[in-house]
Amino acid sequence: MNDWYPLARAWVTHPQAPQVGGTLELFADIDPAQPVAPGKEITFTLSVTPTGGAYRTYGYLLDDFLGSTATMVRHQGMSHLTNGRYATYASDAEPRSVTCQVRVNEDAQEGAVLLPRVIIGLMPERGDKLIPSTAVSDAGFRVRRQWLPGQNITLRPGGRAVLP
Repeated sequence: MNDWYPLARAWVTHPQAPQVGGTLELFADIDPAQPVAPGKEITFTLSVTPTGGAYRTYGYLLDDFLGSTATMVRHQGMSHLTNGRYATYASDAEPRSVTCQVRVNEDAQEGAVLLPRVIIGLMPERGDKLIPSTAVSDAGFRVRRQWLPGQNITLRPGGRAVLP
């Protein structure tokens, strides 16, 4: 079983009906505190939770975070829109979760950053104008081509060590 690490959370409410809204959460199967190496695949889960019974609540993952650093490998349950967004939606009050996989390119530069951004949008009634949140990004990944894993050092009580 994988642990899921939270990356971003966005929410939106209807300006005239605050009980109508939604929350979007983005998780990854890799800890963003750890570096990722070229060729590594990261699985993202995008979870859209509507509240108040809106017609549709849309969740967007903006594709500009990929740049030349990574490639979207699989985006099952999401559409890739021409405006540079991967999108999914939930109807009524039914939450929806979808996953996608991103692969860090082999030629990704050392120190490059993958910082995913999300937006949630609300359509209260069929044909209404979309009410979006602002783009939110919180945690991301840094590319490390070569890195040394940590080493455990055990010292006896009163012992001393000097590290380079």
